[in-house]
Amino acid sequence: MIYMILTKSRPTVTVLLGGVFLLIDQLFKYLALNSFDVDYTYRGLIGWKPFLNPGVAFSLPVPQLIVLVFTFPILILLGFTIFRSLLKPKNNPSPYNLAVSLIFFGALSNLIDRLLYQHTVDYVLIYTGVFNLADVMIVLGFVIYIILSTRKKPGDTL
Repeated sequence: MIYMILTKSRPTVTVLLGGVFLLIDQLFKYLALNSFDVDYTYRGLIGWKPFLNPGVAFSLPVPQLIVLVFTFPILILLGFTIFRSLLKPKNNPSPYNLAVSLIFFGALSNLIDRLLYQHTVDYVLIYTGVFNLADVMIVLGFVIYIILSTRKKPGDTL
């Protein structure tokens, strides 16, 4: 199924998929803040651990204003790229659309948190790291994009 999404889907499907992940992430964040605000971990190594992250990736302390100033132009650029792919789907292969959609909707979900709570809401604990679905979307989008960008195309020479 994932192979079909990556190779055969139309840009609309990848955008809808990104939107669904955004909604799921926001639901989990709501639950982390309001319903399941207690840690549920297995031996403290994996599980559910709500955490308000004031920084960026890896809790690096970056002032909120700087994060917001850089986030808006990036989202506008990614949104324009998605919009353009919807208008001209043949110019943009589906895997690129999926990568850009995952990055866009992951960043948008974290921006919503920053605007509402002045933090991002993380809730998944694996070993010592706490993250959320939006973080996974951003990283996965970048990995897909990098793999596609470095893949040898027919006719390329060394």
